[in-house]
Amino acid sequence: MVEGEQEILTLREASEFLNCHPSTVYRLVKSSQIPAFRLGGSWRFVKPELRRWIRGLTEWPGDSEAGGAKAAAKTPDRERSLPSDGTKRGRSGRRS
Repeated sequence: MVEGEQEILTLREASEFLNCHPSTVYRLVKSSQIPAFRLGGSWRFVKPELRRWIRGLTEWPGDSEAGGAKAAAKTPDRERSLPSDGTKRGRSGRRS
């Protein structure tokens, strides 16, 4: 741990660390996609766990070819649930 670095982060601090909006972090928490725990009524994040989570999401050249099931596990559900006819759906859920 770097001297003076805080290991337990609030939701707002985690969003700053991840460089995204707090509502994005909250959505990830609610869908159990990011490591977090509740302390009282607030969500907390362990910085080393966030780093490990990021490493698990990071795609390197060649991952999709050799990844197989591992690469499929990283694919968000909404991407895996495309219609069988190959068309894509927009945000509204309609086919485009």
